[in-house]
Amino acid sequence: MKTNRPLLFFTIPLFAVVAAAVTQPAIGRPSRPPAPFPPNGLSPGIIPSYRDQARAWRDIRKAEETAYRVSFLATQASIARASDLTSLGNRLLSDARGLYEAGKYFQAAETALATKNVHEAAQNLYEGKLGYVVGPRGLTRSYYDAPYRVSEELSRAGAIVAYYRSNDSTVSNLLRYARELATPSTSPTASIPSASAPNLSIMTNNRAAIRLAKAATHLVRAANGF
Repeated sequence: MKTNRPLLFFTIPLFAVVAAAVTQPAIGRPSRPPAPFPPNGLSPGIIPSYRDQARAWRDIRKAEETAYRVSFLATQASIARASDLTSLGNRLLSDARGLYEAGKYFQAAETALATKNVHEAAQNLYEGKLGYVVGPRGLTRSYYDAPYRVSEELSRAGAIVAYYRSNDSTVSNLLRYARELATPSTSPTASIPSASAPNLSIMTNNRAAIRLAKAATHLVRAANGF
């Protein structure tokens, strides 16, 4: 008489098989960010999700790429304000990394976005001095529109800073730099005939001002958690 013996396969929990398959690294794909850190410094009951962590990781990587690009431009031209912005951007990047390590992913992401905008502002200043735009897309619409959008962006950033009563010196300095660079225009975009050096300088300065205003807003968001 035969005895029915259970197959060995069914003695292994299915979830274990699936988990083993999922945890195998994918060849040719970028590695995921490390496992979440404890939510140090967060409000009680607020636990960051993997999505929060992934966003912070992604924004920090983008900020690092922009910082690297600007470091190359700094070898091609010397501009005091661009150099100051690069130093500030590097400090903010260090802050973003520290916030990430502490598990404060929202603050890390917003600080990284501020970093990216500050470095992009420095890049714009270098572009105006060198006479060409960096990147495969060349002179995009955002450059042409910058003189006509800068007033709105500065007003929006100033209103946010005033509403949240931010007294952060970095935020104040970013807005001050932005106002110094801005030369608003109310003429139609079509009045800019070409990307000649003088016009390019006007466009890049205003675009830099917009980036600095956005950076200030991101720092306010990081400080207030919204």
